[in-house]
Amino acid sequence: MTDRVRLLISATAISIAASLPGMASANIAVEDQRSAILTCKRQNGISGAAYIEQRSSSARAVGQMDVMIVPYDQVTILDADRINACAASRLGLSEAEIASFNSRKRTVVRSIRQPYGDRKGCGRNASVLYRGDLYCQWARR
Repeated sequence: MTDRVRLLISATAISIAASLPGMASANIAVEDQRSAILTCKRQNGISGAAYIEQRSSSARAVGQMDVMIVPYDQVTILDADRINACAASRLGLSEAEIASFNSRKRTVVRSIRQPYGDRKGCGRNASVLYRGDLYCQWARR
């Protein structure tokens, strides 16, 4: 065989090996992850809206979930950590992978709320993100 054929066979073998499932979360569907998160949220008795963050598969580390709940509304940082750990254990992730869920590796969603549903400082047609990490939203509370 020529070097070119060997190189082609090696590249094909590497690409096939890379596509095989390696970790538990690599082949867990996003819908299953969302379902596990919402089930754990209900089991913990946490009410309020669920803000779920989905990472692209290239941005996540190997063995991590693509979907995580983030602190929002009535879900505190500790609640989000507990829900994510519960969902990860339901999906069969290892203890080391479950321990990787903490508040330092998560987006904290802060809302700008104003009485009567006005968005303070956002303007009428503002995009979702405001000042980098603030989310403009309608809220009638």
